Amino acid sequence: TRRASAAVALQSLMMLNGQFVTEQSEQFAQRVIAAAGDDEPKRIESAFRLALSRSPTSEEVDLSRGLLAQQRERTKDQPDLTPAQSADQALFHLCHMLLNTNEFLYTP
Repeated sequence: TRRASAAVALQSLMMLNGQFVTEQSEQFAQRVIAAAGDDEPKRIESAFRLALSRSPTSEEVDLSRGLLAQQRERTKDQPDLTPAQSADQALFHLCHMLLNTNEFLYTP
């Protein structure tokens, strides 16, 4: 017998909200920061290379830039965050998103 691959709702919820995945996303973002510094295009490239072993497509770069801008905008009014910390927080969300892509989770 052979089990067919399947994903259940709890798996998806755990990947989106679980403490382990959140911690791994933070570590992943720190690794990207160490590799790429403050340069946003290098951060995007590095994140895709580390997570998916490939460069992002031009559409993925545009979507990633949009996500980073949206996340920076959400945190811009928090007085306890500097612009650099806001950018790092946005990168965390990009890394978390990459860890939840089908390409990362499943091998063809």
